[in-house]
Formats: sequence, C-alpha cells, structure tokens
Amino acid sequence: GSSPPFLPSGAPPHTLESIMKTSRRPFRPGAPASVAALLLVLLSSSEAKGQTPFSELVGTERAFAATSLEDGTRAAFLRFLAEDGIVFNPEPVNGRELWESRPPDASVLSWGPAIADVSRSGDLGYTSGPWSLQADATTDPAVWGHYVSVWRRGDDGSWTVAVDGGITHEAVSVPPEDAVTRVGPPPGSGAAPAAPPDPPGALARADAAYSMAIADAGFPEALGAYLAPEGRVYRDGARPFTGLSAALEGDAVTGGEGSSWEMRQVEVARSGDLGFTVGVAAFPQDSATESGAADIGYFRIWRVTGEGSWQVVLDLLIRS
Repeated sequence: GSSPPFLPSGAPPHTLESIMKTSRRPFRPGAPASVAALLLVLLSSSEAKGQTPFSELVGTERAFAATSLEDGTRAAFLRFLAEDGIVFNPEPVNGRELWESRPPDASVLSWGPAIADVSRSGDLGYTSGPWSLQADATTDPAVWGHYVSVWRRGDDGSWTVAVDGGITHEAVSVPPEDAVTRVGPPPGSGAAPAAPPDPPGALARADAAYSMAIADAGFPEALGAYLAPEGRVYRDGARPFTGLSAALEGDAVTGGEGSSWEMRQVEVARSGDLGFTVGVAAFPQDSATESGAADIGYFRIWRVTGEGSWQVVLDLLIRS
C-alpha cells in the first residue's frame, strides 16, 4: 500500500492535508464492497493455484487498496500494517500508533500498484504506484502522488506493510489492474547474487557511505555512484524519475552538500539480495530540499548486484 507524506501528529485530523501527510494511494473508486474480502480469501486459500510470492504481494496490495475504499483509510492501515510498521511524520514513526490516534473521516484515498519486486527468498518485497485523494466520495480528487510500500511476508504466508511513504505531484490516473511491472530480476534468472557476509551490517555501511557522499558532493554525484541503472528517485512536486539521466534533467534532484543523516532502521531479506533503510536527514537552509534544520524522513530500497555490492533501486525523501 502506500500514502502521502505525513503531517505533525498535532495537526487537525479531518483535512486533506492530514491524510496526505500520512500515507497511501489508489485502487478504484466504485469497487464492489466485497472485493477486499474476496481478494483476501483467494490469497489465503490453500487451493489457490499458481500463486507466487510476487502475485501474492500484488494481490495483497490490491486488497489493501480495496479495504481503504470500503472501510476507510484508517481501517485499511490498521489491518495491513505490521505491528512495527513504519510511516513518516515526516520522521519515521510507528504507523499503527499514528493511525490509532486518528479518528475515521470521510476522505477517500485510492491507489494501485504500477511496479513491484520481491526478494529471491520471497519474504520481502515492495510496491509503488499512483494515489489520489478526495475530500469525500462525492467530490473529485484534489491531491495526487506516488506511494512506496515495503512488504514483509510472515511465517504464516501473510504479507504486512513494513514501511510506507510517498510524495505528491500533479494529477495522474490509477493504473489498470493488470499493469504491474516486475522491476527486479524474474525468479530463476541467472545465478543468485553473492550476498555479502552479514547483509544487514553491509547494507548499513552502504547506507552510511551513500549519505556521506551526498553530504560531501551532493545528490547528483552520489546518485551517479550508488543508483542502480533503472533505479527510481522520488521527490515532492515531480513524478518519479527512472534512471540517473532522468533524475538529473530538472532541478528536483539537486543540492545535498552539508546535509547530515541518521539511519534509524535497516532490514534485509533472508536471501540477502533486497533490503531497505529508513532514517532522518537535515539540510542547510539553502538546499534544494527547501528545508531548514527540521528533520526530513528518508526511505531507500536496495538490491545486491552480481558482484555482491548494494545499489539503490529507490530513493525517497519525505518532507514536512
């Protein structure tokens, strides 16, 4: 699932802005009331044939989105967030605690997955796609963006959201149900990458080195060294960029010199090939992030290359 960046916890709960700054995206307004329950039944059925971790993940994301339309955004997040699931406010916080503190309201948050990927071990994956927000079911969407969600598969086979964040940008439509692109290597393609010893420790060191490169030389140079060839960069006010050239064409991905970074969490799949890091950053006042000393949340998804090094496949900043 996913959502827009977050509002400070003391903000009024019944505004478009408060939902925007919390998390999530689109399915389809007008979906039948039974669709979420039906999807979950199909996913959990031991009779289901042809299910792979990837198809389970995409199906669960769609059930999450359908639940938001049927029962409200708050109920959907409380149903699908992991107990330790993270959202951004804009710093990373416990998502269940945040959503439990918010009363239900009439806003309608819709979303749908456009891309997805799963680790070789099938226990960690992510989805991303567009979202839109309506004040209530009788109004047109007023805010749009893209979300990113990392999902964790439990021992019982169920998927829950480990991290959820997003950006806002100009209007965009929700993709059709069958338009989900697998962005990572397909299962069984080539030899498994050589996972480094102590994958979480290796990823934490890679994250620190990337952050240091940003602070020393700025985003363009750091991305040039760490972004995967088809890596994606998410910044407020612009649709996601795919690849280094696209990210550097405009002025959305600039600055970063003199920034400071603090990683708060790292997690890696059992197969050691996919992981994420989350944390906070502070930028000089003249930075392109338009931030002062206040913290900004960051959220990165990483993949191991064939040579065993970590590359950024998705880089997202969450501003206040």
